[in-house]
Amino acid sequence: MASYRKRIVVHVAIISSMLLVPLVAMQFTGEVKWTAEDFFAMAILLVAASCTRIVLIRVLYTRGLDSNKVRALVTLAVISVFFLVWLELAVGIGGNQ
Repeated sequence: MASYRKRIVVHVAIISSMLLVPLVAMQFTGEVKWTAEDFFAMAILLVAASCTRIVLIRVLYTRGLDSNKVRALVTLAVISVFFLVWLELAVGIGGNQ
């Protein structure tokens, strides 16, 4: 049980540090202009991606499919979907039809 708590703490620390990057950038340049909604949306996306990766790896582990290759593929898939959703929200790559 302690390892799950440690993983959660690590994931929260990583997500928090990723959200600090635009916050710090806003202090030094006028080109980065995030609102509270932007921070909230990015936090939701990062938490969803993190939880999805954890759950998928856990499910694959219980089914006996636990290897570094499987973990890498799951991570790559989650990151790919994350970037697609992020791009869609940021610039609308899918178009408005």
